[in-house]
Amino acid sequence: DIIRWSENTAEFISNALAPSRIFEVRLHPNPEMRKALIIVPDDQLSLAIGKEGQNVRLAAKLTGYKLDIKSYSQFMQLRDEVFRQQRLQQEQQQQNPEAATTDNTEVAMALLGEPVADTGIAEQ
Repeated sequence: DIIRWSENTAEFISNALAPSRIFEVRLHPNPEMRKALIIVPDDQLSLAIGKEGQNVRLAAKLTGYKLDIKSYSQFMQLRDEVFRQQRLQQEQQQQNPEAATTDNTEVAMALLGEPVADTGIAEQ
């Protein structure tokens, strides 16, 4: 297979996962981590992953990134759970300001990544 190279990391990752349609590529906020979360339409998840993970493994080797592929519904559930946990922690902190709480903001950002704007890869 021939993969179209791009200086834009998100676009390159998307190209490496072709012919899967990609909604969004979210890169880890720390570029040195070389991690990306790829969100695909629900009906494209198995195509993006490939038989026994072959497609995603090849794309990871080509791009040098650790790739985590989620369907849109999986991503929305994950996002909702992260936000629910953050709200719960805020409420607990307000009720007991002196209690030590764990700040999961960094964990959430590592998990959900930073959305990459204007990649031109999202399918409408």
